[in-house]
Amino acid sequence: ASTVTTDASNSFALMPELSSWLDVGRKIGLRVSVGYMVARPGVTVSSSLGRDHRHINADVLMLKIGAVYSVF
Repeated sequence: ASTVTTDASNSFALMPELSSWLDVGRKIGLRVSVGYMVARPGVTVSSSLGRDHRHINADVLMLKIGAVYSVF
């Protein structure tokens, strides 16, 4: 193939997430959250050999952990 072009369509994304705060001490806290993002965009690859259109599974599992310290 001499030239290759790609095109991605817009897709809706859905992300259910659970989050919780944990008080470790009087001034220290932790935030833990887990979520799953669902995204299934369509991708088209065109070349001199032809055209191929597929729906891509772009799902991802996310885990976030954060810490907080209170000054006052």
